[in-house]
Amino acid sequence: HIVAIASNCALFGLSHLGDYCASKFAIIGYMECVEDEIFRSKCSGVNTTIVILGPLKGGLNKRVTEIVIPDSVNFLPASYCAERIVQGVITNQKFLYIPKFYRLLEFVKSFLPYDAFKAILSYVLNVHDPNLKRSRLRRSARL
Repeated sequence: HIVAIASNCALFGLSHLGDYCASKFAIIGYMECVEDEIFRSKCSGVNTTIVILGPLKGGLNKRVTEIVIPDSVNFLPASYCAERIVQGVITNQKFLYIPKFYRLLEFVKSFLPYDAFKAILSYVLNVHDPNLKRSRLRRSARL
């Protein structure tokens, strides 16, 4: 079983985190290629899981925390995440969202106009985006 751990930044780009977000987008793209190679080679018994992980307790995410994560966000305990990942592997989940809220966020992104999604994202993450214009938001909401 091949497990790749991305982050919620694989679902959307954030200012000042281009390199980080791009690497997480790349994990998903790479794993989709691996999955396709497994499928086309008719290799049985090899499975994949892509984990979309929210903010984790620990020092590895200090840069992200300083830039975009408000104090009100609850960080996920590593032990909880490990249990969910193991359960995802056992049940052979292709995508695992921890917390599940990110699955909903990705779904909403798929059908909303871009500016409307960014407004929701800014609200959810409590991030001020100076490039987001209210007039553009109103116009896209009417579409």
